[in-house]
Amino acid sequence: MIVKIIDMLGIPNIMCCCLITVMLLICTITDIKKREIWPVLTISCACLAVAGSLLLFHTYPWSGVVGGLVGFVPHILLAWKGKCGGGDALMMLAAGLCLGVFAVSLLMLIATILFSGYVAVQSKRARHGGARDTQYPYAPFVFAAWVLLGAGSFFILYL
Repeated sequence: MIVKIIDMLGIPNIMCCCLITVMLLICTITDIKKREIWPVLTISCACLAVAGSLLLFHTYPWSGVVGGLVGFVPHILLAWKGKCGGGDALMMLAAGLCLGVFAVSLLMLIATILFSGYVAVQSKRARHGGARDTQYPYAPFVFAAWVLLGAGSFFILYL
């Protein structure tokens, strides 16, 4: 069952799924509590993903590299403009290397939709007298997107 979901999303193997789940969960906790993402964690995850893809001889080894670029480039440009943090860019680099181009593209799409909805609600709340916060944690939305991606894949395959 899990293998079919992993194959459907084009993810290299179950090790990558476990690795990305743990990384995103830790990033979510630290991003909510401290508004930072540990570079050591994301870089370690990226290195493990690269080592895993070299050792396991994936059918599509380029998918992780392209996925890493797809995840990293837009976020590093946003970080350069001051719209997100560098930890978010490193988190998405590691996610792209682990998941490959197709899955990280879906992950980014779902996370962006969730994040945009949250920002819209917060902006409306601020207009009506609520406290205005200009920095929002991004990792919880990526983790939620990861959960939704897995759950959606399960329902597509088995319902």
